[in-house]
Amino acid sequence: MQKSAFLGDLNRNQSDSLALECEAVVEESDSVYVFPMCEDCFDKIKLIGTGFDRELVAGMMLTKVF
Repeated sequence: MQKSAFLGDLNRNQSDSLALECEAVVEESDSVYVFPMCEDCFDKIKLIGTGFDRELVAGMMLTKVF
């Protein structure tokens, strides 16, 4: 099983558009989760192990795509 995670700054329309595009290409055995996340919630994330560069995404409103 292959897993991917994507982190990006999307507004509501972009998030909805991404979800529609994923619906068009996702196969029956696939899953796509789109988690909207405010900056306050993002700051409360607990990470164990190797993560991403928090400085790179600091101060952005984020949407995580797993």
